[in-house]
Amino acid sequence: MTEALTLYKLIVLYTLDKARMPMTNAQICDLMLDKEYTTYFRVQEVLSEMEEAHLIHPEKIRNVTQYTITAEGENTIDFFSHQISAQIREEIDEYLKDHAIELRNTVSHPADYDRNPYQEYTVNCRMLEKGQEIFAVSFSVPTEEAAKRACENWEKVHEEIYADLLHKIL
Repeated sequence: MTEALTLYKLIVLYTLDKARMPMTNAQICDLMLDKEYTTYFRVQEVLSEMEEAHLIHPEKIRNVTQYTITAEGENTIDFFSHQISAQIREEIDEYLKDHAIELRNTVSHPADYDRNPYQEYTVNCRMLEKGQEIFAVSFSVPTEEAAKRACENWEKVHEEIYADLLHKIL
């Protein structure tokens, strides 16, 4: 069992390393379950252990957790990637290629919100390029419903807002 858990961890590290962008819990599970590497509960156990070992870093945005590989994780996969079979590495590479647009869209424009000290909600909208923040805007709204709606709408209008702002200030 320990050998299997080690392999699952290496698969996750390899995937995050090759993706070169954060991946959601759901996306990691999709890969692991689609390829029948392991079960959902085992993936959650693996992610938890890897987080505790500082091999991956979670970031919670609204109710979605995104994972990135840490420097320790990169060192680990560099040293142990040969323990993943060539077939599994090819399957992961193919998965990432087939899902590239979906993966990029999920993490390239995150939005979340928090309750602020004024009993309102602060909405934080960002745009990322290759994991680096290129644009961010924060604003307050009176209700949680408005904050949720703003986050949902950000997904639809982020490019237009960014382009319009650049056009007006440049």
